[in-house]
Amino acid sequence: MTNNLKQIDAPVVNNLELIDHQALEWVAKLQSDLHSQQDLDAFESWQSQSQAHSDAYQSAVRLWQAVDSPAQEIYPDYQKEIEAALRAAKTSPKNAWWPQHSLAIACSLMLTVFIGLMIFNNTKALRSDYYTKPGQQMEFQLTDGSTVFMNSNTILNVDFNEHERSIELIEGEAFFKVVKNSSRPFMVKAGEGVTKVTGTQFNVDHYQEDVEIIVKEGEVSVATANQQTALTAGKQVSYSADQLAAVKTANFHQLAWQNQQLIFDNQTLENVITELNHYYPGQIILLNRSLAVSEVNGVFHIADVHQALTALQESMGLKKHQLGEYLTVLY
Repeated sequence: MTNNLKQIDAPVVNNLELIDHQALEWVAKLQSDLHSQQDLDAFESWQSQSQAHSDAYQSAVRLWQAVDSPAQEIYPDYQKEIEAALRAAKTSPKNAWWPQHSLAIACSLMLTVFIGLMIFNNTKALRSDYYTKPGQQMEFQLTDGSTVFMNSNTILNVDFNEHERSIELIEGEAFFKVVKNSSRPFMVKAGEGVTKVTGTQFNVDHYQEDVEIIVKEGEVSVATANQQTALTAGKQVSYSADQLAAVKTANFHQLAWQNQQLIFDNQTLENVITELNHYYPGQIILLNRSLAVSEVNGVFHIADVHQALTALQESMGLKKHQLGEYLTVLY
């Protein structure tokens, strides 16, 4: 289906972290209905490399079993416990043992929730045509000559036939450079809408439930179930399941990810952390809600989210609690 594949890897991680991540991927793959005998042979080869590989897999299996309810339903099951532990951490004396213990309990629960969601998302990714991991980007060419540049943490499917060229952006973000062909429209389905073009350059952001389209060159048609609008170069629009927002001037800072940058111009801390999470091999959670609306200005490199976190800590007086490689809590 493709050629000229160019992959931009995530930052280098330590060997044990890599083994843990691979173990989670193996659990997701082997729990699906799509694994083959070749997959099983490859897994046995991977697991036999060292005791660390075997131990990591057994740990990943235990995590899977601990979160065998549907991933989206896990957090409500633990919500009261998490909130109670966090309240205790906030109201106890600063030097007491209990606040740190409470924070550790809350973080452990949140980590369990996150691991469940990560396994669920890995399963979706393994069933897709193309996906990128956190911190990874990938650019490839389609059979018609069009190119797709996938941002971090993105999952998509390709379905081309003689009548149309269809992309399903399951989640994440991608920039499309479409070769013109008026008899064979190019469509990107994301969320509850479809963006249709014949030849143009545009970006689709589907990290959140709402979908945002930015047109860099040419013109596109954006349609939901009951609304439709035309979008020209330099314009952007967003839509949800039941609403198509008004067209506005494009903020091209949002496309800085294509140059390995994140540009924040008077963005709230909450929005900044949401953006950083797309590139982080885990989850960053802000507990100090009083700072959520604080404004942030800065330029960060997507390959070094840890540096961005350090800058936020220093400029806003935040404390950090780290639980393993996957959960960072700011408070």
